[in-house]
Amino acid sequence: MTRGTGVLAAVLAAGALLASCSAPADLDAAAASQLQSRVLAVSKDAAGKNYAGALADLDQLGRDLDAAAAAGKLTPARREQISSAMALVRADLSAARTAASASPSPSTAPTPTPTPAPAVAPAVTPTAAPAPLPPAPAKGRSHSKGKGKKDH
Repeated sequence: MTRGTGVLAAVLAAGALLASCSAPADLDAAAASQLQSRVLAVSKDAAGKNYAGALADLDQLGRDLDAAAAAGKLTPARREQISSAMALVRADLSAARTAASASPSPSTAPTPTPTPAPAVAPAVTPTAAPAPLPPAPAKGRSHSKGKGKKDH
């Protein structure tokens, strides 16, 4: 379960707790009001990703629930229903807190350094070799006597 899903589940379960505290027949009105305020605190902390605070509020809700039950302000069936919902919320909050502590926050994550692309030598296009030049005329005196003259 992702952190966002866990928080959402915790808030929804806390909302279910809030709704379950409103039935007057099996829960005293003053006790319901006190429990509702604790559920609201759990919901606010969970929505703000303050999982430790939400768990502390949930612990206090459990103590308030125990006190209300000891004073006879709710039926055993209603206490069990609220306790079951609290267990689901606790599991979701604990999972969200574990996930939040296991993953680094975006501001502390190292920024990857771009790797430079390897240098590529420019392609060498072969060029046609120039045609060979005819041999240069020899400089200096030649042994020939010129045009039409013969050696004697």
